[in-house]
Amino acid sequence: MRKLLKKYNHESRPGALNKSNNKVAISVAVIAALSSLSSTIFTYYFVERVKNQISEKLLVLEAIKVDIAKAQQQTAATAVAIEATRLELQRQAAGIENARLDIQRQTVTIDNSRLGLQRQIAQVANQNESKKAEIDERRRKDEEIRLASELSRAEVDLIPTIEVGCSTIKFTQRLVKLNCSFENKGINKITVKPTKFLVLDSITQKIQANTIDRLENNLVVNSLPPRGKGGNVYDIYLTEFGDKLRNRLISVEIEAVTDSVAVDKFRKIAKGNIDETRLANLPIYHYTFVSNLQD
Repeated sequence: MRKLLKKYNHESRPGALNKSNNKVAISVAVIAALSSLSSTIFTYYFVERVKNQISEKLLVLEAIKVDIAKAQQQTAATAVAIEATRLELQRQAAGIENARLDIQRQTVTIDNSRLGLQRQIAQVANQNESKKAEIDERRRKDEEIRLASELSRAEVDLIPTIEVGCSTIKFTQRLVKLNCSFENKGINKITVKPTKFLVLDSITQKIQANTIDRLENNLVVNSLPPRGKGGNVYDIYLTEFGDKLRNRLISVEIEAVTDSVAVDKFRKIAKGNIDETRLANLPIYHYTFVSNLQD
């Protein structure tokens, strides 16, 4: 290039103008050739560079393709695994559903059994209530019978039970001594006293009036404990008319009364199941003893 410039400078001297013009043309041609060559070289290197870059990109793309293929293979394997997992989950879900249905059936069976058991319990309860009512009614009746029996026994025990024995002795012309003995056969304490003295006709059994003048010892009261014994002698003074009668009988009425403590006890047992009027008369009993009066 320097040589060309030196040649150009030499030819551009005065006197050499024509030569100079040729040289310029040649220089321009050379420059153009050089420019074309440079452009060609640049284009070559640029193209090669681009080709290299494209090759690199293609290699990268191939690597990406390989990675994509691997990824696709992994994805396919993953999809297979997912599908297997899905199928397994479906199988497990089906098993769970079957188990749920089985539990539901068992629950229905249990509910039916529970309802049946409740019905049986209700039936048993009703039977028990019925039996309880029957038992209560039987107990009530038994209690009524027991109370009635106890009341009847207590009522019988409340009635005075005594054994009376009397004998008469014509002591003087008009004095008759009546000797009476008593024995309490009951379980309660009683009091015993005479209430009536009468003279009867031994044939007609009629009461003979105006035959007794007066009585002595007739107000004496004997108190007898259970199984206790006692007695008394009563003096009967006859009138003149009574003394002259024949076929005479001496009649004495003995009153036995149960002690008030036993009566109160009986009243508690009776619990209002006995009339007070009857209760007032129940512990009182009269015994009549008749004896021949010998002349």
